[in-house]
Amino acid sequence: MRLLLFYLILLSFQGFVGALIAPLPGPDFFLLMALTPIRRLNAWQMVLIAYGIGLLQDLIGHGIFGMHAFALAVGIFMALLIKGQFSQGFFAQMLLILTALLGKWMAMTAIIYWLNPKIASDSFQ
Repeated sequence: MRLLLFYLILLSFQGFVGALIAPLPGPDFFLLMALTPIRRLNAWQMVLIAYGIGLLQDLIGHGIFGMHAFALAVGIFMALLIKGQFSQGFFAQMLLILTALLGKWMAMTAIIYWLNPKIASDSFQ
């Protein structure tokens, strides 16, 4: 019950904080939602949860269906690759978040380029 309440609070903060800092990009609380149970669940469960949270993000944000889902799943997978290398300290938690964020945006960039390669070719001319 507390985890569900935590997810609802993060979901509402995603909308409120994104509206408060409107010209800037909003925070990625969906990634934090996906990273929350990383110490308690198996890897395959984490990837499925991340994919489900990404689908929820696509439904709420009216984006390309499955794009955030795939990117979140890749980000969580990259975080899972380094999870066993570190302890549970503050540095390890920050490194997990940064690795997941990097993996998510690498996957997102690859998807955007795959869907529209003209974006990358126009920026280098």
